[in-house]
Amino acid sequence: RDRSVSRGLGDVYKRQLSASVDYSLDFGQVSALNDGYIMCRPINMTFTTNTYAETRAIIDALHNSDFTNQISDISVQFENSGSSGNVQVNLYITYFELQK
Repeated sequence: RDRSVSRGLGDVYKRQLSASVDYSLDFGQVSALNDGYIMCRPINMTFTTNTYAETRAIIDALHNSDFTNQISDISVQFENSGSSGNVQVNLYITYFELQK
């Protein structure tokens, strides 16, 4: 099984964001650190869920994924309309991959 970040992130998103009502991903420019030894893959992610518990489960699953990452610039907003509400999240996550 290919465990590289570039191959595995698609599976992570499909699995973790399946609980969301809607989501969008904006993949930033891949950059290299330490003379190309570490690749950084930034992603701006927005998703909406029905409950805070669903939101928290997605954030926890992303943070605890098999891939080294850093979540930053996170905002969580609860939108209440009538008898139902949604939780909208915008976060910036960077994945790090060591190059061989």
